[in-house]
Amino acid sequence: MAVWGRASEQDAMVIRELIKNPKASYTDLAEKLNMNRTEVADRITKIEKNNMIKEYRFWNIDSAYDSTWYFEIHCNSPNEALDILRENYELAFSWFDNKSVVYGVILSWGKDMEKDFRERLKHTKIRSMSLKKVEFNQFMDRKIIKEPAVITDTTKKVIESLVSEYASTAMVDAVFRLKQKEKNSDIELLVLKNPKLYTSEEIRVEEKMIDNLWVHFKILNSDVFRYGVARSNETYLQLKEGAEPLFVRDEFRKKAKWLF
Repeated sequence: MAVWGRASEQDAMVIRELIKNPKASYTDLAEKLNMNRTEVADRITKIEKNNMIKEYRFWNIDSAYDSTWYFEIHCNSPNEALDILRENYELAFSWFDNKSVVYGVILSWGKDMEKDFRERLKHTKIRSMSLKKVEFNQFMDRKIIKEPAVITDTTKKVIESLVSEYASTAMVDAVFRLKQKEKNSDIELLVLKNPKLYTSEEIRVEEKMIDNLWVHFKILNSDVFRYGVARSNETYLQLKEGAEPLFVRDEFRKKAKWLF
């Protein structure tokens, strides 16, 4: 969340809570700050109207801490370099030392990151640059979780309920649980949708907090997925590796026997 300007102590309390959780409801904020819901709503409206809050962004770093990269770029056009990074990566932070040096942190899960990074920036008249992987131990007011998820009975029941919900609609062909990344506390589900009803060719990502664990849903057209695997597309092969089927519609299993 980007914040500018001066605020009263009460406004600052609201802003601090919004920084911790930009998705917090008026009711949650009112309970935490010992205010009534109307007062919280009025304060947020005033803060936004006065441009003290420019934008909201939620970043769940727990799932990405091992894919975090620090960069330093010396070039004649740092703003152009930043524009390219914004278009191609999740740009978490950036700052200038002077007019020709820019630093920052980006997130990326792709392979050959250094090669990809240099290739995208090769036309920006770079004099020198460095890129290295970093790990966060602390982010703002909390420690980063680095241990594999402990799946409780409550979590299992919630996931089973979500899978059943997907299975009840004709739009979903299959649901897989993806192989858990090392030192990652999150759960990832791959949801393959019927291409006749879901025509997008992009991978859409949604998140939910369940029993203190983040569950990520990668949602994809099932034809795009199976054709991608058949053509040895790296993105889809990575999704398939170690994926555990939780629900598969018979029609889809017949079309893609070699996936199972």
